[in-house]
Amino acid sequence: MSESRRRILLDVVALFAVAFALRLGFALWLPTNDSVFWDQPYKIYAQNFAEGRGFWMPNPYSESIGMERAYAFRPPLFPFLWGCVYRLTGGSYVPIRATFALLGALTVVLAYLAGREMTGDRSTALLAGLACALYPPLIWHSVHLMTEPMFIFFQTLCILALFRLRATGRIRWVIVAGIATGLGTLTRSVLVGFAPLLAVWIIWMGGWKKRAWANAVGFGVVILIVMSPWIIRNYRVFHRFVPTTTDAGHGFYVANNPDSLDDPRGFWIPEDWGFLLRPGETSLDEVEARRRLTTMTRDFLLQNPGTAVRLMARRFVTLWRFWPNPQFVNRRYVLIYAASYMPLIPFILTGLWLAHRQYWDRLPNLALVDGLVLYTTAIHVIFLAMMRYRVPLMPFLIVFAGVAGAHLIKGGRGTRGSLDASSQRAVSPANRSHHDGP
Repeated sequence: MSESRRRILLDVVALFAVAFALRLGFALWLPTNDSVFWDQPYKIYAQNFAEGRGFWMPNPYSESIGMERAYAFRPPLFPFLWGCVYRLTGGSYVPIRATFALLGALTVVLAYLAGREMTGDRSTALLAGLACALYPPLIWHSVHLMTEPMFIFFQTLCILALFRLRATGRIRWVIVAGIATGLGTLTRSVLVGFAPLLAVWIIWMGGWKKRAWANAVGFGVVILIVMSPWIIRNYRVFHRFVPTTTDAGHGFYVANNPDSLDDPRGFWIPEDWGFLLRPGETSLDEVEARRRLTTMTRDFLLQNPGTAVRLMARRFVTLWRFWPNPQFVNRRYVLIYAASYMPLIPFILTGLWLAHRQYWDRLPNLALVDGLVLYTTAIHVIFLAMMRYRVPLMPFLIVFAGVAGAHLIKGGRGTRGSLDASSQRAVSPANRSHHDGP
């Protein structure tokens, strides 16, 4: 084993041990019941699946629209995997939290490796990895019963795989990126809109050559293969093409209606959804409900541009605010989050500037992260925004904080140059053609 690989292995083991110890300890410390934050529909899906009743949840709207069940209102991967082990664990929350603790620790390792690819500097990546391991909001979101633990892992893995594709040109990283994107989309459907942009990045990074186009097509094919069981299942249920979920219209409406501005939560959910029905109708399926809500909300925004701008500005603030909404969490968590996030902000902003100024040979990697940040912001400014939707970006934002931290520690001398020579050659366009094999 080379010296550089030995250093990487030592870094990975140390970071994983710290991250896993903290997350597992927190998971075991939490109450064994559901008295902490969780997303109930996922448990209902898992329970129905485990007990052989199918994959569905009760009507998420009101009884007035006559919808007995919702089959694709939430993405399937988390409740499906939970349902597979539900009977084995007796529905216990501890095994799921412990598994999520493991995923969270692995995400810290991915963040460290992504930091090496983004900066080429071991000390920066190690500092960022340690910050990810210790960052309280990432610990909190690593063990709670929601989609974030899985989504953060898959999204980070996808971006890291594309970094490695640029460095080596090897097809294996196209496959890994496609699998991660497909599984990430099945965890939280918001990622589906970023997949075409990832394909464009693959082509651009590859110099618009035939090989780059082939990689982009292969990336898309792998995503479709991963998602095909869910797409086929939905077609059999709805007799329509439903590639992801049916909750987009619901989220779009509750965030963009005349009462949303006055609700302290930033969204408003009506008690009666009967306004969706047309004269003579008594029932509505979830796909048609999504379509009508999307159309209704779009028309409202177009007819009320001033309100639309105010709602979007409010969601931008919600997504990037310094502390959580006290409507959702207690004061102690608000204080912990603020004390964790606010000191990072100047480091993140400084690191963003330094990285784009210093790492000119890694600008495609930085552009990919820039695109992810901009896409996530745009999609949640338009649709529903909550502060937890920002958390999947934190592994990369903390890398930028690590750039500023390492720069400060080194007395402003810069943070370049501690990756091994083979990695440095790999990012050189002149050498990339030597790594085009599988």
